[in-house]
Amino acid sequence: MDLEHTLGESAALGTAGVVLWGELQFAKSKHQCKILHDYVGSVLGKYVRTLKRGVQQCSHRLCSGNGRCARRNPDSGHMMHSFSSPEPHRIHDSTFSSAQLHSAFHCLCYQGWTGELCQDKIL
Repeated sequence: MDLEHTLGESAALGTAGVVLWGELQFAKSKHQCKILHDYVGSVLGKYVRTLKRGVQQCSHRLCSGNGRCARRNPDSGHMMHSFSSPEPHRIHDSTFSSAQLHSAFHCLCYQGWTGELCQDKIL
């Protein structure tokens, strides 16, 4: 739940990245480092992979692969992983229809691209 309210929320709002931080306590002993390593390798890693797939799918489906998605209404609660396929290469298979995706998110175009769906290259 904390990951969804931090990383998931950040992605849904269209941020370009996040910073993770913690206390020095995590590196004070070999045991603490192992606990952190295990968390990153399991819980955090799995969540980030799922979120990454959702972000990539939204970019491809809504923004022509040339932008990132951001909620139209910041308070709507729509999340990127809500329409992520469990299989990373199946971008178009989704529980979100294109119309639902378009009504929930809009595009923030990458540099060099413009248009509602980031479909136009700036010359």
